[in-house]
Amino acid sequence: MKKLVAMILCSVCFLSFSLVSFGEEISSESNDIELGNTRINRSKRSADYISSTDCEIDFYYSNGKLVVSGHTKAYDNVDNVSIVIYVQKYDEKSRTWRNVYTISENKRNSDSIRCSKSYTVSSGKYRAKSHHELKEGSSRETERNTTKTIRVN
Repeated sequence: MKKLVAMILCSVCFLSFSLVSFGEEISSESNDIELGNTRINRSKRSADYISSTDCEIDFYYSNGKLVVSGHTKAYDNVDNVSIVIYVQKYDEKSRTWRNVYTISENKRNSDSIRCSKSYTVSSGKYRAKSHHELKEGSSRETERNTTKTIRVN
């Protein structure tokens, strides 16, 4: 009985693994994935409008500047694309992150938006949190990101 169960589990694992594609390019325009002669139907995209989002924070010691940037990208032009980035400093006393700067950008009838700003800051720990939003008609998609922590001495 144990051998039968083991054989069934191995067969299921083998069949599942054989359907996995390594390095196959998947077109965002199609609902089908082609693997050799096999065609697998999949849902269009996990998000209908958001293609990618990012947020970065860096400190440049040579000029003493904290640089924060972010980007929101849609698959196609949408009614509205926006990004809000909160630069936060860690408060050691209360052990919480506090907003110290806010950057925001907004564009209509576009497929992307990018913003960047630099600040002279005092010593401490900093990070950035971003909120990305796309609106198309009555649909709205959002995504959030948080950067790594940067220590400024």
